[in-house]
Amino acid sequence: MFSVVIPMYQSEKTIERAIRSVWRQTAYDFIDEILVIDDGSKDQSASIVEKLSRGKDSKIKLIQTKNYGPATARNAGLKEAKADYVAFLDADDVWMPDKMEQQKNAIEKIGSVELLSSGFDEKPLNILWKHYSELTKVSIKDYCIKSFIFTSTVIIKRDCIDKYGLFDENMKYSEDMNYYQRFFQGNQVYYLPIWATEYAPDREYYGASGLSSNLREMHLGRRKNFKDLLEQHQIGIPFYIMMVLFGELKYVRRKLLTKKKK
Repeated sequence: MFSVVIPMYQSEKTIERAIRSVWRQTAYDFIDEILVIDDGSKDQSASIVEKLSRGKDSKIKLIQTKNYGPATARNAGLKEAKADYVAFLDADDVWMPDKMEQQKNAIEKIGSVELLSSGFDEKPLNILWKHYSELTKVSIKDYCIKSFIFTSTVIIKRDCIDKYGLFDENMKYSEDMNYYQRFFQGNQVYYLPIWATEYAPDREYYGASGLSSNLREMHLGRRKNFKDLLEQHQIGIPFYIMMVLFGELKYVRRKLLTKKKK
């Protein structure tokens, strides 16, 4: 039922932990393959994965590529995936043990899902005055206001690749949002408010080494994404202007926060 795609780069300290979190899944029998894409690592990441694949589990397949970035690595996994659904996991994140079981049950309950995501805690999803405490269909405007789709919680239907394509390999920042926002065209995007993934346990989201210096690139990537939505007629001009202005305010706030941390 599921192909798991794990891109990794210089991940010798975290990749085993990530793979073992897949092994611990209560719905592990429904996972057909674990595709680990080595994005040109120079450390021991590949040898660690090879050792794990010779041990407990023959479901692991290591795919080695040159260092082109996460979008290219995820695309390599999508092209190789054989199962009906693809679940993403970053090499420094960890799945909660019942993540796949709860999401599998949600997919079966709905019957028609193109993208399903969840959270990093058990809190409801709050978007302005809306509060989602159970499985719910979400809109593109919801996603623009709050970027609640995190890659390591995402499951997509594999045949949607034919409809929405692959990750934009020319984008180095916010390429994940650019990809997921295309799925809203099919009106089959759902959010399940469960604690599905522990996000990069060893680092912070903003202010981590190297990341704060990329805030501007991330900001420009998001602005491009809003422009794409406008051109695709997924959002109108008034909403586009509002989101651009809102994005500028968030960018300034994050710059101030990172300066304080320094």
